[in-house]
Amino acid sequence: MDSLAIGNGNSTLLALHASGTGAGSLSRLAKQLCSDLQVLIPNLHGYGSSKATLAPNDLALEQHLEIASFALSTLRDQAPEKPIHLFGHSMGGLIAVQLAIRFENLSSLTLAEPMIFGALDPNTDADAIATDRKSTSGLLVNDPTGLARFISFWNGTDWDQLPEGAKAAIAGLQGQIAHEALQVSTTRIDKEQLAEIKCPVQVIRGTQTNTVAARICQRLAEQFPEWTQTAIEGAGHMLPIEQPEEVARSILRIIG
Repeated sequence: MDSLAIGNGNSTLLALHASGTGAGSLSRLAKQLCSDLQVLIPNLHGYGSSKATLAPNDLALEQHLEIASFALSTLRDQAPEKPIHLFGHSMGGLIAVQLAIRFENLSSLTLAEPMIFGALDPNTDADAIATDRKSTSGLLVNDPTGLARFISFWNGTDWDQLPEGAKAAIAGLQGQIAHEALQVSTTRIDKEQLAEIKCPVQVIRGTQTNTVAARICQRLAEQFPEWTQTAIEGAGHMLPIEQPEEVARSILRIIG
């Protein structure tokens, strides 16, 4: 398993990254937590060395869940006495939820703007669903303007303002991002399935995030008032990258 491991705490945090990023995107967050936790960040399907070893992109989410499940099982086998906490950002939040439904005895689950589109109502939230579809249009036809539109919307930074090296790296993942985005948008985890999660849950959102992520977080708060809701002032959708210190503090609060 290709992964980043930081820290030697008495508890473990399994952290799952967003689409188009990779394990390294959560390294600054992990460094904020490493004195308290052992942090493991696996590269999901198509990232790091997994590019050469896993199935095609059209099975991306299934492969992500397989990697995450293997990572969690490995942690339990290596140290069955250690509490395991789970964190997921954006697409990683969706995978984390699927993992929390599948595995019992997790100690906590923190979701940073999780892409749980099943929380949206097709009628009431038709505007948010349409906005998401607009953001993904053009991705599958290798249209550079489609990729630029998607990244600008979800990253909160205009494509033209990104460094050339970052643009080239993202462009190299366009097929990966396209398959992930379309699968995430159409994956439905309903309220009844989410209710199967037994551990404490926290949802973190940025106050400057986009309309789609904000609506998903709003609906989750309405449907699960017992879940802890945390807003990070001034953060956008990429909050674990933009404000890792604040996200780390939120994780530590729910861990207790």
